[in-house]
Amino acid sequence: MLDTSRHILLLYPAFDLAPRVRAERVLAVRDLARQRLTACSSSSPSAPPKLAAVVTRWDQLPAELTVGKLEQQPDVEQSILQLAWDTETLTAQVCGPPSGDDALLLRIARNPAAVEQE
Repeated sequence: MLDTSRHILLLYPAFDLAPRVRAERVLAVRDLARQRLTACSSSSPSAPPKLAAVVTRWDQLPAELTVGKLEQQPDVEQSILQLAWDTETLTAQVCGPPSGDDALLLRIARNPAAVEQE
């Protein structure tokens, strides 16, 4: 349980981190959630409309996000995080429980405020 808590804290883009570190973590969370969505979508031939809606939201994000650009756009950071949390929650419902880092992201998605309190 302690290892899980430590790993969550290493993944989580906390507000008190340096902007560059936070941006790096946001991009890492984005990549993990997007990969989970891609795997879930391809394994569910008749994807529910909710899943298609999340895919559309991902497609609306800026394609070329770098750490430097993200550091300057905290509103985009928040949009990415919310989308990642929504993705992890929905893919768990559609494709079953996640594993690895996705399972940790799902735990964060269920209660991000608890991570901030750590």
